[in-house]
Amino acid sequence: MSEENKLPDSIISAAERHKMIREQSDKIEAEKAEQDRIRAEREKKTDERAREQEAQFLERVALVSHDETIEHLHERIRQLREPPPDPEKNCPPPFITERQRAQTLAEIEGGRMASEKARIREEANRAAHARYEAEQKAKDYSDPVILPNPLQSQVFPTDPRKTTLR
Repeated sequence: MSEENKLPDSIISAAERHKMIREQSDKIEAEKAEQDRIRAEREKKTDERAREQEAQFLERVALVSHDETIEHLHERIRQLREPPPDPEKNCPPPFITERQRAQTLAEIEGGRMASEKARIREEANRAAHARYEAEQKAKDYSDPVILPNPLQSQVFPTDPRKTTLR
């Protein structure tokens, strides 16, 4: 090509960019189509499996007579009403050495002592609180309350017999 017939760089780069965008778009569409195909296959397999399970269930239901079903339900209810088995009954005894046993007993005794101290402290606090309440009740609150200023609802002087000006 000669210099005069040559396309400008902007047109060439735009064409390349358009070609690259078209390739990416085709690639994305192909990926989406593949994902849709896989999803459709998965749904088809799931539907087939569900139909098979439903058919098997219906076959089993058809084999069981009405009386057997009711008896089976009554047996299940009886089993549910029975108390659960004791899990510690069949459990083997734990293997504990003498040192571990002594340490466990010491920890248990320490816990007992700590809880006893806490109980005694709580009783002392309760007794102190009761004494304080009794003292507060015993205080004489019958002394008159003298207000230096009249209340807002009163007009000064309120009563000439009780009020004196000094």
